[in-house]
Amino acid sequence: MADGLDADAYDALVTAAETYRAALVVRLAGEAGLRTEEITRVAPRHLREPDSVAGARLLAVPAADGDEGASGGSTASGGEPIDRETVVPASLAADLDRYATSEGLADDEPYVDVSPRRVQMIVSETAARAAGLTDGAVDERVTPSALRKTFARRQLVDRGVDPRAVRDAGGWESLSTLDPYLDPLDGEALAAAMAGEGGSDDAAAERGGTTALPGFEALADPGSAAPAAAVGRRRRPVRDGSGSELRAERPERVALR
Repeated sequence: MADGLDADAYDALVTAAETYRAALVVRLAGEAGLRTEEITRVAPRHLREPDSVAGARLLAVPAADGDEGASGGSTASGGEPIDRETVVPASLAADLDRYATSEGLADDEPYVDVSPRRVQMIVSETAARAAGLTDGAVDERVTPSALRKTFARRQLVDRGVDPRAVRDAGGWESLSTLDPYLDPLDGEALAAAMAGEGGSDDAAAERGGTTALPGFEALADPGSAAPAAAVGRRRRPVRDGSGSELRAERPERVALR
């Protein structure tokens, strides 16, 4: 399960949740990338709309007690240190709002007010139920860590999100941590990624540019009147007072590297 769950297995896991809260636990890990202990800290006050993107929702992840947070000392509206912010899918944000309303949660009351150990048990119980309902198609050993891997793989592979954005949303320390979740690229994918739009030599030529180094065009052009002028020029001879030449005429050379 190095790469997490595939889409069908993940959907079956969410469907197998016996309670609304259990479904939120699974989704906060699998769709928002939260760690086990982080799931127990997020509350309605941490969910907000960004100023720059209409319709998106951001979830601030509070820092652990005694931790100033990894985002340069950022704080929530109440001055609470936060570790980072992650993007929450619209459907999950709607379910969080609905759950908070139905349960009468206060703005600072956690959505999942249980211990981290209980969060692990909820995921384990839900996975066992999903395995039974799908005749073993869902691995009963699913953990919150596997759900975070599902989040990483879905963003990186299925949606092509910038790895830096996935790293920051999930709170991973480095990009190398995400390598196991990425499939190797074949030749076609490499060409598309590295060439990009208008990145080929032909495209550059069509735009009126040239791929030759300055000074070498004349050597490549048989019609050039003085091809040698492209790579060197002749010095004038130096003569003494009587007019005798002191140094033979010699062309400068251009070193080819």
